[in-house]
Amino acid sequence: MKDFIYLVITALSIFLIIFFGIIFGNTFSDKATFLELFILYGNLLFIISLLIVVAYFGFKYFSIFLAIVFAAVLSLSGLQSAFLAAILTYVIWGMMFAIQALLFSQDIQSAKEWFAVRYTKKSFRREYLRFYPLLWFFYILLEIIPDIIYKDKLVAFKPSDILKKMNIFLKK
Repeated sequence: MKDFIYLVITALSIFLIIFFGIIFGNTFSDKATFLELFILYGNLLFIISLLIVVAYFGFKYFSIFLAIVFAAVLSLSGLQSAFLAAILTYVIWGMMFAIQALLFSQDIQSAKEWFAVRYTKKSFRREYLRFYPLLWFFYILLEIIPDIIYKDKLVAFKPSDILKKMNIFLKK
């Protein structure tokens, strides 16, 4: 709960700083820029908070949620913000999937439980193909870079092994 309070205080303080920029801006263009930043930050915070809620409760109704969010963002802020929301959604959702898949490849029990609750063989394969680039990105970020910096033991990684292990693990 304490971390949540810090998160809320941080978000509100950023809103407050941007709001002061709107009020105390020197020129009209400065004020307009701060107002646009205020709206975009609000949209970004809205998208991230909804993604966290969906990630917490599961992805069962994610497509419905995503359609509603994109419709809201498109109507409120235009095509550029909807495109930003799509990229942000792909990265955040893919990050969760890729990190859990990397943990699953190392036989971590919490990752196994996470996949057992949320996926069937078909749905896992579909997301595996969608987030394949992020699997490699997070492998580089979490394994190769620390190996270069700290000379740690490099863990072998083959994404096809994850798919094979998951096909055995998932029953549906």
